[in-house]
Amino acid sequence: MGNSLPFHWDKDLSELPEGGWDWVFLQAIADHKNSIVPNIQSAIQIAIHPDYQSQGLSTMMVKAMRAIGASKGFKNLVAPVRPNQKSQYPLISIDDYIKWTTDDGLPFDAWLRVHVRAGARIIKPCHQAMTIRGTRAEWEEWTKIKFPQSGEYIIPGALNPMKMNVEKDEGVYVEPNVWMVHEIA
Repeated sequence: MGNSLPFHWDKDLSELPEGGWDWVFLQAIADHKNSIVPNIQSAIQIAIHPDYQSQGLSTMMVKAMRAIGASKGFKNLVAPVRPNQKSQYPLISIDDYIKWTTDDGLPFDAWLRVHVRAGARIIKPCHQAMTIRGTRAEWEEWTKIKFPQSGEYIIPGALNPMKMNVEKDEGVYVEPNVWMVHEIA
């Protein structure tokens, strides 16, 4: 399954905001509500059932999204990409992580590599791509972890530590992603 959204952007791609996924989702909705004609497309997600992973389907989904953009006359497909292996290194900054490469010079992260091999380039990190807030009880239910005091916690699968404030009964997780661009035309 793949999802993408059209939106309007008239600035340089290097100025895409820190908000990443959250921002582009809200921007596309606002543009639609305000009848603003989109001129660019953003990938939102690609989800492949585990039984079908490692068969090149992700690359096919990226190509399909690019084809949709091309059919609309868009020049670029951008994506706030979630680097899927970053969760193994939650204490490393996204700025440092995206500089890591394989011996052949490709990005260290497998999902970033898929995009690069499909013709994308990294624009920059978006440090606040997705924010998830919840009560202490919600976080304990979601993660099956107890939060006995305020502080930062490593959550399995998370790209950064989550911050729990027991006194305010609020946990906040801010996920970084990486803005990437696929030139369509």
